[in-house]
Amino acid sequence: MNASHGRRRAGRRARFALRAGVACFVALLAARAGHAQVLPLPGGQEAVNTKDEPFEKTDPYTKGDEAAMDRAGYVSYGPFPLAKGIKTSDIEETLGGLQVLWVETAHFKLGSTLKTYKFQGDQREEKRIKEELARLKPRFDKFAPPRGKLDPWLRLHLAALRLEEQYADFQKRFGISDADFDPTKRAADAPDLGHDPYLGLPLKFTVLLLEKESGLSRVARRYLQQEPKTSIRWRLDGGTQFLCATAEGVRNFGYTLDAALASLVAGEMAHNLLDAVRDGWTAAPMWFRYGLSHVYARKVDERFAIHAAGTTRELGDDSWKWEERVGRLLANGFVKPWSEFFEWVKYDAPRPQSHMLAWSRVTWLLQRKDGDPRQLLHVLCEPILRVPEPERPKAWETRTRAALQAAYGKDLETLDAEWREWVGKTYPR
Repeated sequence: MNASHGRRRAGRRARFALRAGVACFVALLAARAGHAQVLPLPGGQEAVNTKDEPFEKTDPYTKGDEAAMDRAGYVSYGPFPLAKGIKTSDIEETLGGLQVLWVETAHFKLGSTLKTYKFQGDQREEKRIKEELARLKPRFDKFAPPRGKLDPWLRLHLAALRLEEQYADFQKRFGISDADFDPTKRAADAPDLGHDPYLGLPLKFTVLLLEKESGLSRVARRYLQQEPKTSIRWRLDGGTQFLCATAEGVRNFGYTLDAALASLVAGEMAHNLLDAVRDGWTAAPMWFRYGLSHVYARKVDERFAIHAAGTTRELGDDSWKWEERVGRLLANGFVKPWSEFFEWVKYDAPRPQSHMLAWSRVTWLLQRKDGDPRQLLHVLCEPILRVPEPERPKAWETRTRAALQAAYGKDLETLDAEWREWVGKTYPR
C-alpha cells in the first residue's frame, strides 16, 4: 500500500447500530430484526471466477503522486483510521490478508476488493458508465481507461465519484451545505441539523465494497457480531455510518450487472445519510427512508431497486416502470391514504405497492418549488430511539404532519390530494 498523504481525524462518541442485509434484507430497528424476500431473476447466471485477482499496488491513474491525488479530490490511499479502534490494516487482517484498495475523499473513506468487471453488452449500463468516465477524466492526467472493462482501481475511482456525487446531491435536494453543520457558520434562522461536520457526525462515512460474501461475514462477525451476506449498514464507534456491500451477494440473486451493485450502494447510502442528520439514527419515518432510498437507487438505474422487495420480476420486463404502475394503482383506487403509511415499524412491513407509493411521494415532495426542504429534514430526523416501538407509528405520524406543515405550510390531507392530482396528470397508465 502507498504511504499516506492525508490527514487523520480522531474518533469520538460511540453510538448504536443499524444493519440492513439485502439478500434477505435484514435490518435492526430498536434491536429487532425483520426479513423481506428479494425475488431472483430467471435465467442462467454467468460464470464467476472465484480466484483472487492480484491488484496493482499503486494506483495507475494518479501514480500515488500527491499533486495528482489533490487534483482527483483524494486525501489519502491509506493507511488511515476508519472508526474508533478500527484501522484499514485491521480490515485487511480480518479479510485474511487480502489486498484492499483504499481511498479517502472529502466525505468518505472507501475500501474495495472488487475484481475487474467486463461489460456484458447492456446498453443502458454502458451509457451510464461512459458518462461517469467522462466526469472522471478531468480529474486525471492522460486518463485512458481500458476498453470493455473496469479494472479494480477504476472501480474504486467510480465508486468514490458516485458517493461524493450522491453526497452533493443530498445536500442540494435539502438545501443544505457543510456550513449548516458548523454552529459558527450556520445562519441564525437555519434549523439545527447537527454540530459535527459530516451531516452531523464527527467521522467521515465509511464504505467497504467486497467481491465475496465471505469477506462481509468475516468483518461483520468481528466488529458487529452479525453474519449478513449481501450488505450491512451500521453505526461504528466514534461516530461513522458504515456500509458494506458485496458483488457476490448481488450476483447470487441473479443480478450480474455492475449497475445492480451501484444501485444497491446508492439506496443503502441514502439510509446512512439520513441517519447522520441530527445524529438521529433510524429517526426518519419508514415511508420517507424507503422513498428516498428508492429515489437514489433508481437514479443510478431504474431497473434495480433491490431492496424494494417484490417490485422486480424480470430484467427484460417493464416492472421497473414505476410511474405507470403507480398511475394504474391510483386510477383503479388501490392507493392508501398517506395517513396510513405510519404503521411501518419493521423493515419488512411495506408491500410492493407501498414501496412505489413512498418513492413517488418523496420524489414529488423534493421537486416542489414552494417548500423548505431543510425544515422537512430537520423535523423528520428528530431522534426517536427513546420512543418505545409500539408508540412509534403515532410519533412518526405526528412528526410527519409537523414536518409537512413546517416545510410546505399545508396539512397532510391537502398534500395527499395534491400528490394524487399530480400523479393523475403526470404518470402514464
